[in-house]
This record gives sequence, structure tokens and C-alpha cells, in this order.
Amino acid sequence: MNHKKNHGITFAMMQPLINSDWTGFGNSSEPQAKVSQRIYETANLTFAHETMLFNMACVNLFPDSQYVTISIDTEKRRLIIEPTVYHDQNSLKFANFRKGKNVPRTCTTRIFCQMLFDFMQWNPSEKYRIPTIYQEFDDKKAMVFNLDEAEPVLSKSA
Repeated sequence: MNHKKNHGITFAMMQPLINSDWTGFGNSSEPQAKVSQRIYETANLTFAHETMLFNMACVNLFPDSQYVTISIDTEKRRLIIEPTVYHDQNSLKFANFRKGKNVPRTCTTRIFCQMLFDFMQWNPSEKYRIPTIYQEFDDKKAMVFNLDEAEPVLSKSA
């Protein structure tokens, strides 16, 4: 498997790299009662050609963590974001702790964004926003982003 790493993000080119515990969502033969799923249209992730930004609604979904791990499922074209602890070697700091709460931070992820933009054939001069689906499975939590739902962000000057 060809892995490239950038600030705690692993991207396996054209091969699914996903925790098997999450692969069953929507396709599992197991009863869906175990899975809690909520769609948050206000919670979204914005990509620019070198950065990614989780908005405040996303940050609030993981109130006890400032770090996440990101996996990409290239087959289903989705990102899976899970909370983690700071010392995890594959973590990305997605929030800062200020005045007693988490606040969003811009994450510089040049290599990952370049690879993602190439994979999705996005225009590098545009920004893209993706709404999240928040899921809980037993004791695990995740934000899932369907990359095919990405929408270009209109600039304020347009």
C-alpha cells in the first residue's frame, strides 16, 4: 500500500484505508438500532487547496478532544473523523482550547489537501464545503463526510 503522511493524516492512494468498525454503516446486516446517526447540515468541513477547517458545530461534536484522526475510504469516497488523544502519532489538532471550551483552528495540510483535490478532481483555486453525518457505534464516535457532497464555496466578492 502506498502511504503518504502529513500532520497525522494517512492517505492510501486508491485503496480504502478505514477502520473496519465503520465499514458497516448503512450496509450492515446487523440491526441498525446499535447505530446512532444524525445529519448536521450546519456542521461542516471546509477545504482550501492547503488547509482544512472544521466549523464550530463540528468542534462541538467532540467537546472533550482537540485532536482527531482522519481516514479516507477511497472506494466509498468519504472521510471518517474520530476523536483521539494528543499523543497519538496519527492525530491532527483540529481545535484549540480557549476560555474553557474548544474553538476551531485552521489546519495546514498541504500534501493531504493536494492529494484530496487531485483525487476528487477539484479546482485548486476554489474552496469546498462538506456537511457531516455524526455517528455513534457502541462507544465510538465519528464524523463522516461524503466527498461527493462537497459544494464549492462562493466567495464573498462574487
